[in-house]
Amino acid sequence: MEALGEVELRANRRSRARWNTTGVAQRLVQAGRDEAARHVLMPKARHGHPSACAALGRLLFFGDKAIRRPLDGIHWLRRAVRGGDADAMADLARIGFVGRRPFFEEIPSAPRRLRYIRRAAARGAAEAQQALASAYSSGTPLAADPARARYWYECAAKQGLPAAMYSLGMMVLTGDGGRCDAVAAARWLHACASGDVRDWPYSWFAADVLSAIYAGEHGGALMDSGAQRYWENVAERLESAADDLLAGVR
Repeated sequence: MEALGEVELRANRRSRARWNTTGVAQRLVQAGRDEAARHVLMPKARHGHPSACAALGRLLFFGDKAIRRPLDGIHWLRRAVRGGDADAMADLARIGFVGRRPFFEEIPSAPRRLRYIRRAAARGAAEAQQALASAYSSGTPLAADPARARYWYECAAKQGLPAAMYSLGMMVLTGDGGRCDAVAAARWLHACASGDVRDWPYSWFAADVLSAIYAGEHGGALMDSGAQRYWENVAERLESAADDLLAGVR
């Protein structure tokens, strides 16, 4: 039987993990209390904790107008990068691509953005992996390299990024950058299409392609009239849900 002290120790660890500084700040932001989140993050950020620096940087750059201080946000993101935070590297690269003119002098140059993306991708940041794959796929700003694009799409897809799942599925289906495999392509497209309207348009695209695959349009290896009708209906449902969502926004 496990000692009571060990049980309590594990429970305390779980409690601390659930209520760590960045977790509390995230819940405050979700509740619309950005100023309170800033106060929670600031002490740890000042002590150089990379995750707190990154969270504070994002809050100050992207947060509510009342507390938004973009230059300070970039400062804290850079501190997080110096501490090795991969998501902060991806954030700095994204900020650079946004190209917000008033802060041009503080935004990393294009070569530095690319370095941040590479480093963030290597450290496992899914959005950076997606961005790097897209750069290799499109040939801008890197030289086109389908094999590398496929590798980085797979890395991002394994972390559940719908855009990467769809792009990888299409590359595997067409044999771009590697072996053509309709069965493996269908698996990735299934994973993408099984999302909901929040993953639109990629879930819709994936369902539409699956409908074509099961109709026999890509070699006929997976031809299945029942599956074809199912995915056709899914595609129609996702398209209709997206139209409703966009109508609500307008």
